[in-house]
Amino acid sequence: MSQLNRRTFIKNSALAAAVAGLSAQTYAQSAGANGDLRVAVVGFRSRGLEHIKELQKIKGVRIVALCDVDSKVVAKGLKAIPGAKGYSDIRKMLEDKDIDAVSIASPNHQHSIQGIWSLQAGKHLYVEKPLSHNIFEGQQLVAASNHFTKLVVQAGTQSRSGVGIRAAIKDVHAGKYGKVKLARAICYKRRKSIGPAKKNAIPSEIDYDLWNGPADIQESIRGNESDKVNEAANNGPVHYDWHWFWNYGGG
Repeated sequence: MSQLNRRTFIKNSALAAAVAGLSAQTYAQSAGANGDLRVAVVGFRSRGLEHIKELQKIKGVRIVALCDVDSKVVAKGLKAIPGAKGYSDIRKMLEDKDIDAVSIASPNHQHSIQGIWSLQAGKHLYVEKPLSHNIFEGQQLVAASNHFTKLVVQAGTQSRSGVGIRAAIKDVHAGKYGKVKLARAICYKRRKSIGPAKKNAIPSEIDYDLWNGPADIQESIRGNESDKVNEAANNGPVHYDWHWFWNYGGG
């Protein structure tokens, strides 16, 4: 992955969806023999744990696979969900025909490409916000979604999916407030500084090449002040600080 630049990597993957002979592994792949929806969760050390928690509440849904580039995270997850299969490489996981849908909660820079791959493999898709790391990647995922029209794609934005927000949207569409010409909103969540970046050793349990995916590898992934922050939150060097770097998060 590291030999391709991000734009080429994503573009080639999206265009592959239109290649003759690729038909998303047949859309007939819908549910298990007992009618259950079989779901795989990708990236479940933090946000993905909430995906698992909520999915387990839904009748007729089974979590059948877990994928994370951290082998310790995978091992812990498999203990909690007996019978699920564990993977470090999402591409290997997507070869499993017993998976109907994929729920993605990996770091931001992976969302688009993993979403595109999931659609190409014939899986329904739920992907965490942000849908993409940049506009171009978002366009490629939309193109893939438009190509595989029989697959369901949902972007996870809780606020937009909440009962109150949905009611407000319905009222706006119904003209309750007249013609709405402008709306302003702000969402500001401050994070503590991690200080100047410094080079750190990557733990052996993390496949750093897979973690980087389409992004340019950045060796200085951790800040000088982040040791205490990570220790308090039980985070590893790549599980939290990526938010501060443009290659991976919002900078």
